[in-house]
Amino acid sequence: MNKSILKSLFISGVIFGIILSYAYIHLNFLPSGSFRTKASVDKYIQDEIDSVVLRTDIIEGVQIVKVDLQKNIRYIVYSSIKNPEIQKIYSNFITDNVSIEVPVFTASNSQNIAMVSIINHEFICYPFKDTISYELIPELGKFVTTVCSTTVPVETGKFAGFVAVFLNRMPTDTEKDLIRIESTKISEQAYEAIK
Repeated sequence: MNKSILKSLFISGVIFGIILSYAYIHLNFLPSGSFRTKASVDKYIQDEIDSVVLRTDIIEGVQIVKVDLQKNIRYIVYSSIKNPEIQKIYSNFITDNVSIEVPVFTASNSQNIAMVSIINHEFICYPFKDTISYELIPELGKFVTTVCSTTVPVETGKFAGFVAVFLNRMPTDTEKDLIRIESTKISEQAYEAIK
């Protein structure tokens, strides 16, 4: 082969490599840019969350979410889902959307109001249809009607993320109190993993 052809092929390969590297770093093909994070909660915390989900009829699932306010991104640290149909829908979404970045603040006024309430350490319950989860996976609306959230950690002045509790109906006042207590325990346990 001619030296000029080999040189052209080499230069083309180097340029292609640079473009590919740029794409991986800046176009979110890497898992580190995804809505999932490598942070994880200990097995005993996972077991406790799973136990809460399984023993409480109104709860369909619980998520621990890490928040990076500077980047305006939320990362799912752990999910516990009771209903196999919900698990299937959620797993399909995760598989199909490896690198999607989910913002903390969106164009939705109701989502932003809820997020500010959570950051301000309020325990809130709100319609599932007003969540970014509903925007991303609307099929879950057949199973989930309400989400209750509390901040991680619960102590004022700190914020690392939140616990989201997915419910199959609006809770009674007594159920809200029980969910607040359980989500506060989960928050306290999860803080070390996501701070």
